[in-house]
Amino acid sequence: MFYFPYEKVRSVQAEFMDEIAEAIKKKYHIVVHAPTGIGKTAAVLAPTIKLAKENNLTVIFLTSRHTQHKIVIETLQLIKEKFNVEITVADIIGKKWMCSQEVAKKMYSSDFFDYCKKLKEDSGCKFFNNFKGQGKISTEAENLVIEFKKEGAAHCEELVTKCTNRGMCAYEISMVLAKLADVIVADYNFVFDPLVKKVFFTKLGKQLEKCIVIVDEGHNLPNRLRENMSDQLTQVTLDAAIKELKDKPELQTKVQLIKEGFDSLGFGLQSEKEVKKEAFSKIVEYAGPISMIHDELELFADQVREKKERSWCGGLARFLNSWVGQDPGFVRFMRKTDRGLVLFYKALDPALLSREIIESTHTTIMMSGTLTPTQMFCDLLGFPKSTKLLEYESPFPEENRLALIVPLTTTKYAMRTPEEYKRIATILGAVADEVPGNVAFFFPSYKLRDDIAKLLSEFTNKEMLFEERGMSKEAKTGLLNKFVSLRLKGAILMGIVRGSFGEGIDFPGDWLHGVVVVGLPLAKPNIETQAIIDYFNNLNNRGLEYGYIFPAINLAIQSAGRCIRSEKDTGVVILLDERYAYPRYMACLPKEWNFGVTRNFPALIEEFFS
Repeated sequence: MFYFPYEKVRSVQAEFMDEIAEAIKKKYHIVVHAPTGIGKTAAVLAPTIKLAKENNLTVIFLTSRHTQHKIVIETLQLIKEKFNVEITVADIIGKKWMCSQEVAKKMYSSDFFDYCKKLKEDSGCKFFNNFKGQGKISTEAENLVIEFKKEGAAHCEELVTKCTNRGMCAYEISMVLAKLADVIVADYNFVFDPLVKKVFFTKLGKQLEKCIVIVDEGHNLPNRLRENMSDQLTQVTLDAAIKELKDKPELQTKVQLIKEGFDSLGFGLQSEKEVKKEAFSKIVEYAGPISMIHDELELFADQVREKKERSWCGGLARFLNSWVGQDPGFVRFMRKTDRGLVLFYKALDPALLSREIIESTHTTIMMSGTLTPTQMFCDLLGFPKSTKLLEYESPFPEENRLALIVPLTTTKYAMRTPEEYKRIATILGAVADEVPGNVAFFFPSYKLRDDIAKLLSEFTNKEMLFEERGMSKEAKTGLLNKFVSLRLKGAILMGIVRGSFGEGIDFPGDWLHGVVVVGLPLAKPNIETQAIIDYFNNLNNRGLEYGYIFPAINLAIQSAGRCIRSEKDTGVVILLDERYAYPRYMACLPKEWNFGVTRNFPALIEEFFS
């Protein structure tokens, strides 16, 4: 019997649980496409926890966002209550975000770790001092750990609040809990960032070989790994580093030489160009050997962090270390941007980081509602050939969703004309008026969104609410609350495919009745995109699909899926671009959506809601 927390087990959940149990018993991995509504969180935890406890294994449940921890913690609480089983849970987010020092959240992560280290060494952090005294954990800290252990599954926000109120370091308390934990809920980085992983597992005293790793929303993992392995250097960083070195004239002169060479490398650049490793390395070597410059900058950065929140020289040192890294699976280029010239060292192949980690685990289970084609994600992340690939159908009643491709417009760059924008606005206005209540329109970019928004007011009276760049958590909540408050009257959320509302936020019940994804969110045909295509063409002859088509389709489906989040939801989903009807693109769409191609969308929408 598995620890399934609900009364009724759906047939798809029973099948999923059996597959997971078999994988854990026989020590192989699973990549599973499990559409929203299957109840995959409960289904994955039920057999995993039982078998982990029986075999002295630790379950590590990884997510890409803090907000996704809540459902995991709630499910674990239900399991504990129903089965009266003792489960110790540690819910952990990034150290910076668990810190009770007010200044911490304003820092860059790299600067925060040095700030934290220095503060502890100087006995300047009361929260850490209260946690540890005379080389061992304090009695007060031990008592707090016992409290959390008895309570069971506490969400990290509750833990941070309670620890702060008790004057205790929340991160250190969570690490002690993690040592004792049957289940650890954490961010991807705790397993898939080499530096974080090393510190984390050293503190835990655990081995990855004795862990079952669950990767939730796994479609996000490839890009996260690419980001973790990539780095960049800007003119802003160089200028700020030079200013920071005002009292170190000799080192300042060296950085000025690097800055002059950096500027000359981008002289006259209008867009971007590839830069060979040797080209920038030679620029640095005019000032001295790269390794020596790196060490001098890092030493100075340590001194700066003793007094300030961050060091620009530390950022420059980190980039120099990255730049001389490996060549296969990476591309180096310079780009002219709104913030000046930027030199990039970009990772192409996430498997360079994930392959060895996955193979080291007892079992890795990667799941998502948009993990098609499963073979692509298996290849991208370096899962071994023994990995089992699973795809489940959506449990939602087909009559609850109308999924259409409307091939009347396109957002191809060559076709972005005032006339085409007006056609798009006309269609969006018709959809807004045909769909009762709230609708959401998701665009590939802010500029395209704003250009079409100027015309849209001519074709609908519904109020438009705009997602903006870099919105704070409070601003997002405010926008969502206003959107929900207008649901009876009806409003339009003007969002971005890659934005927070296009993936991270749900709209249950009557909050949203229609979604239009405007255009195909293909990556820009730049040096990085072409390098990914070329890399995977050489690797498996799937460059165009893996580097260009499939990522765009997955982004579109993520946004489209905002409308139907439970089997009781109803709504219309429209992909608005003629390219979705092309065979090579249509073949990539999830089969369970059953998209129909139509030009007569108003009649179909009216019929659906009637």
